[in-house]
Amino acid sequence: TQFRKDVENENILLRKINSLIGPSNAWEKLSVEETIVRSGVNDRRVETAAILVMGLLEKDAYKSKAIEGIQFILHSRRNRRFGATQATCLAIEAILSYAKKQEAKLKDSNGSLVVTVNGHEEVKSFEEIENGILKIDQLEDFITAGPQEIEVQLINASDDIPFTFDVNYFTSVPRTHPNCPLTIATTVPQANLRLGDNLRLEVTVKNITDRALPMTTALVGIPGGASVQPWQLKEILDREEVAYYEIFDHYLVFYWRHFKANEEKVISLDLKTEFAGEFESAPGSVYLYYTDQEKYWTRGERVGVY
Repeated sequence: TQFRKDVENENILLRKINSLIGPSNAWEKLSVEETIVRSGVNDRRVETAAILVMGLLEKDAYKSKAIEGIQFILHSRRNRRFGATQATCLAIEAILSYAKKQEAKLKDSNGSLVVTVNGHEEVKSFEEIENGILKIDQLEDFITAGPQEIEVQLINASDDIPFTFDVNYFTSVPRTHPNCPLTIATTVPQANLRLGDNLRLEVTVKNITDRALPMTTALVGIPGGASVQPWQLKEILDREEVAYYEIFDHYLVFYWRHFKANEEKVISLDLKTEFAGEFESAPGSVYLYYTDQEKYWTRGERVGVY
C-alpha cells in the first residue's frame, strides 16, 4: 500500500539523517553550505539541527540522538534567542515538539527536579510541568556577590532532560564578538552645547573584510535631551545613504542591503537639543541582520547641554 511505501521511505530518510549527523555530540560540527536567507554559520547549524531533530523524534530508536540535538540547540541560545528570526523560530518548534513527547512520560515517572543555589534547595515534582515547562521562581534571592554554586539534579527521571541556564545582567558596553565582520564608531565634535544648538553626531560603519557582506544593521544611541530631525532622515533616505531606518528605545537604527568589500559608510546627524543636562547615549552596535548574535559594540557618547 501507499502507507507502507511512506513508512519505508521514512525509515530510509531517518537512517540517512542519523548517518549524516555522525557520532555522538557531532551537532556543533554540522556542515551546512547555505540557507535561503544566507544565515551565518551558527544560525545555519541551529536551523538544520532543528529540522533534523523534528525528523528524529518520529522514531524512538533515534531518541538519544534527538536529545543530543536539543541539547545543542539549547546551548546555542544567546540573549533569549537562538540566532536570527529563522533560527529562533525553527529552534522553538523543535523544542516544543520534544517537550510534547516528553511531558506525559515525565509526569508518570514520579520524578522531580532539584535545584540548589548556594546551599538553598528547591524541589519541583514533574507532575507540575505545564506546556513543557517546570518553573521555579525567585532563585535570584539566593544569588550572592562573588562566585556562585548552582546544582541541578533529576530524581527518578525516565529520560535525560536537556536544560539550559541563563543569567541576565547589565553593562554599559557589551562585549564585542570576535567574528563580527564590521565595526562602528561614533564621534561628537562638540560635546558641550547650549540649549537649542544642533548636536553633530558622526557615525562610521566599516566592512573590515575583503568580501561583500549581506544585509547589515547598525544601532546608533541617541543621547537623552536630544532628538533626531525627520527632515534630515528623509534626506539620508533620498540620497540612498541607507536602505531604511527606524527609531525605538533611544536608538536610531539604520539598515543597508549590502556592503562592498572594505567599504566604509559615514553618516552625519544634526540632533536637536531639547533639554538641559548631562547625558550619555546607549552603546552603539553593528551586525549582519541574519547573524545578530555576532555584534560589534562601541561606547555611547557623553554630552552636556546648558
